[in-house]
Amino acid sequence: MDRKFKALSPRARWAVRISSGAVLMSLLLMGMCSRKETPQPNVPNPAPQAHHVVRRGEFLKSIAPQYRNVSWESILLANEPYLKGKYLETCEPFSASYTNNSRRRGLFCNDRFHRPYGNTLKPGWTLAIPAGTAPQDVEQTVKDYTDSGDDVSIVIDDSGSMAEDRRTVAQFYLAALQKHGRNIEAVYLYVDGSVRRLEVPKDIESEMHTSGNIENTYEALRTAAGDRPDKIILITDEPGDDWPADFGGMKLPPVIATCLADHGYHACESTLMKVAKVTHGKYVAYR
Repeated sequence: MDRKFKALSPRARWAVRISSGAVLMSLLLMGMCSRKETPQPNVPNPAPQAHHVVRRGEFLKSIAPQYRNVSWESILLANEPYLKGKYLETCEPFSASYTNNSRRRGLFCNDRFHRPYGNTLKPGWTLAIPAGTAPQDVEQTVKDYTDSGDDVSIVIDDSGSMAEDRRTVAQFYLAALQKHGRNIEAVYLYVDGSVRRLEVPKDIESEMHTSGNIENTYEALRTAAGDRPDKIILITDEPGDDWPADFGGMKLPPVIATCLADHGYHACESTLMKVAKVTHGKYVAYR
C-alpha cells in the first residue's frame, strides 16, 4: 500500500489524504451523534449496597432480610434481566415434562410455581442488592401519606423510554416502605393492555419493555386494587389513555400518583392530579 501511495502524483496523494480525512471525520461525527442520541436516565441510580453470592438453599425471601431496607420484590426488580437469562440458560435444556410436571413440588426450574426465574437460584450466582435508601422527598411522602402497618401496592408504567428511571424510583419507594414498616402487598407492571404481577407464573416471558403504545394505567390500578391494599403508589411519565369519563366512578384506594419528568416536562401532571384528588391520595411530581 505504501509503494502504491508513493507512486501517485502529489495531487493524487493530496486527494487521497483529503478523502481519508473526510471519511474519518464522518465516522467521528457518527459516533458523536450515536452517543448523543443514547437516552440517559434522569434519576441517578445509587450503587448497590452489596453483591450477594448465592449459597446453597437460599431463595429471595431468605436473602432480603440479610440487608438493610430490602424486600424480595426489590431484589427481583433489580436483577430481573439477569435472572431471566440465567433461568433460560439453566432450565431450557430440560423438557416440558420436567418444567411443567404437576407431580413435582420443588421450585427449581418449575414453571408451575410463581416467579419461576425468581425461584430458581444456584450457588455462585451473584445478585445486586439495592442500596436500600431513598431521597428525602420519597421518604417524606411514604411517612406522611401511608400509615404504620399499611398494605401498599406499587404500580409501574412499563412502556415508553423511561424504564430505568421508573425502575430506580420504584426501588426508592420499596426501600422507604421497608424502612417505615409498611407491608408491600404487590408490585405490578403494565404495558400494551397487559398487567402483570411480579409473582405471576411464567413471568419469565417479560421484563421492563421500554416500548408500547397503550397506556392502560386505569386497568393496572384496578388490578392492583383487587388485592385490597390500603394505598397504591403509581409511577409513570405518561398520562394514560383508558380513564373513565371525568374520572368518575373510580373505586380505588388512595393513590400516591408519582409523575416522572420526561425531557424536563411532567406530561402526566394534569391527569395524575385528578387521580390523586378523586381517590383522596397524593400527587407527587418527581424531579
